[in-house]
Amino acid sequence: MAVPRGGEGSDSHHSGGQPKLEIAAKRFVRADEGTPSHVGEASAREVPEAKGPTCLIFGCVSICRRVWPYPYDWTRLPESELLSSIENPR
Repeated sequence: MAVPRGGEGSDSHHSGGQPKLEIAAKRFVRADEGTPSHVGEASAREVPEAKGPTCLIFGCVSICRRVWPYPYDWTRLPESELLSSIENPR
């Protein structure tokens, strides 16, 4: 018998019982001080108190943040502008 791609039971959770992260788009950026960050647009359907259906997730060694709202053209923004959206959301 075939097991659904998401594992047994609901396909929206992995075996740990946590919602799986659905990333629609992503890119890699470096902050001014050279800290590498991964930025991804993720589904927020299962995020409690989500402020929209999707969010940006900024992740590096020291932080992981969800950002709502975010620029529609975030994949084309210069790195400095994209990184400023963490501190200055629109």
